[in-house]
Amino acid sequence: MNELLKTILSLSLSGSFLILILLLCRPIVRDRLSKQWQYYIWLVVIFRLLLPFTPEASLVGNLFQHIGTAAVLSDADSYAEPNDMGLEKAESVSHDGAGGYAQSDDYDRPAGEQPGAGGGNYAGLNKETRPDVFHMAAQNAAALCLSIWLIVAVGLLIRKVTIYQSFIKYIKAGRVEISDMALWEQVGRLIEQTGVRGAVGLYTNSLISSPLLIGFFRPCIMLPSAELPDSDLQYTILHELTHYKRRDMFYKWLVQISICLHWFNPLVYLMGREINRACEFSCDEAVIKSLDKDGRRAYGDTLLNAVNLGGTYKDSLASMTLNRSAELLKERLDAIMHYRKKSKTTAVITGILTLTLLYGASFTGAYAADLHGASPAQLNTQGTAAPDVPITDSAEDVSRLTKELVSDDILSMITTCNPGIWYVIEGTEYQYIYYSGLPHNYAYQPQSDANGLSVSVFDMGKGNVDYVLIAVPRNVKLTIFYNSREVSYTEKTKQFVDGSDSAITGAPYLTVDSCSIQYEDAPYRWPFVRLIVTNNSDRTISRCDVGLLAYDKDGQPLELYWDARNVAKNGEVGSIGFSTDGTDYGIVTGIEPNSPKSYQWLTSGCYESIAPGQSSETNGLHLFDGWWDQPGHIHKVSYLLACVKQITFEDGTVWNNPEYENWYTTYQGVPVDLDVAKSYYD
Repeated sequence: MNELLKTILSLSLSGSFLILILLLCRPIVRDRLSKQWQYYIWLVVIFRLLLPFTPEASLVGNLFQHIGTAAVLSDADSYAEPNDMGLEKAESVSHDGAGGYAQSDDYDRPAGEQPGAGGGNYAGLNKETRPDVFHMAAQNAAALCLSIWLIVAVGLLIRKVTIYQSFIKYIKAGRVEISDMALWEQVGRLIEQTGVRGAVGLYTNSLISSPLLIGFFRPCIMLPSAELPDSDLQYTILHELTHYKRRDMFYKWLVQISICLHWFNPLVYLMGREINRACEFSCDEAVIKSLDKDGRRAYGDTLLNAVNLGGTYKDSLASMTLNRSAELLKERLDAIMHYRKKSKTTAVITGILTLTLLYGASFTGAYAADLHGASPAQLNTQGTAAPDVPITDSAEDVSRLTKELVSDDILSMITTCNPGIWYVIEGTEYQYIYYSGLPHNYAYQPQSDANGLSVSVFDMGKGNVDYVLIAVPRNVKLTIFYNSREVSYTEKTKQFVDGSDSAITGAPYLTVDSCSIQYEDAPYRWPFVRLIVTNNSDRTISRCDVGLLAYDKDGQPLELYWDARNVAKNGEVGSIGFSTDGTDYGIVTGIEPNSPKSYQWLTSGCYESIAPGQSSETNGLHLFDGWWDQPGHIHKVSYLLACVKQITFEDGTVWNNPEYENWYTTYQGVPVDLDVAKSYYD
């Protein structure tokens, strides 16, 4: 089914759930919650109908994904001869490098064979593909439905815009600007009272049936007649100004766009009618909330008098009218006379209901169109594919594996992976996509281009496979899609460990060569950190964050003011030692902390980009270790332990050290053996 058509249908289905919920709840909340809430809560439904944004797991999204999966399975069968293995049997699949795919039953690949090297029995190259008449008919039907939907949607929108323009033209042709200065002064006071900014036009037109407001950015209030009692005039203009201040015309057209896009769904018409009702109720509530009982009665009289004003021409699509219909008038008058300010309890309940509906909108979700997915003929399911699949470059070396076929180092890192999280495990020649907790068979499709390599993984239904393990080449920018949706992943790499008691100082990407205390060549021996790191990767590193822990000469942990400013003898802040002109500012008598004491401090491991194979030295971090108040200026810090936390490459990719938190919790605040401290960087 066409991706756009599935997206529209999923949005319509999600919106229908929310519409039904609000319509069913209407008798319950009608007299208990504010009219404002009953009006604006429909925006949640509108945005659900219009915006295809959705969380990774959603009710409607999953429903359409399963429909798509069933179609994929059916389509895949149309490209391959059936076999007796079924979906209950997991198979290893690799690309043969020539446009076809290879499979090996039960992963019977020789243990020494490298991923992507081929092997197994080739399938799909010499078999005739047979057309699937039903699939072609379904595709044609989907295309026809999409065309019909688009034509009707565009036609409806054009019709509504045309009606709006015709109405505005008709109204403006017969309008007469009011010249009564006393009336304009009254209008000015009401504009100031409502807080409306900008100019507002005031006209009469004997053809309209009720006072109305037109215009998105240059509002015009149209009256059937200027001969109105002062009370009616005041409340009429106040009502229309309230519509303009709340931008109800924009809301109204959002509804109309939703109806045009979902014209096939009868519930959106009920939604439009209900929003029109709620709009007038909420506007009435906004006007009368500051009125007393007599004021509310006078406002109700204004609505009654508006029924018999002027001509018969009206168009609710193009304007905001004071009185839509006699049928609605009775309900509005009843609501006005029984208006009561809502309690704090009601406000809390309103908030809870709003959050509940927002969660419902997110939970129902929608179908996210696949912009990177593969066609059924390209899917690597049971090792069969159409012979004309275009796979090039790094996509040729992508292979599906089992745990028995990977090295012990990779297997040991797999055992540390948590279920439900996507990982990319770095090996010496390959990187491995891994995901556990998938009780289904899966298909995958690699695709390479100028931006790197993307691997799409598809859930193929119930089976005996409980994990995904795919080998892909190293040194490529990798993107992973699961059921047509891009997923984030955690990178895992083998760390460099110096002895059983030492901490992790680096990774294959970056190594901390040393981290020591140095002293400025000045009379007062200002201490600072000297950090040296080396780029072991084949990419330029633009930034690296390194965590530091400090220890005294006995290996005891130190809490320091890592970030502070010194206070000189003369009371100046930030001055010490000698200036460039030789002025002696005196010894430090104290510090002014910029942050609380802590065991750990994060610092930058490089001020400039580090090219592959190059080292970088950082020596700009001064230490505030209490030396300023020690007899003879004794420095407390003797050892610094460092660990890489995060690396940012020049291409924008970021690597987070998965062992950093373990390092930090192991060492921070805990005494360290002096032998470990002395040999930490050996």
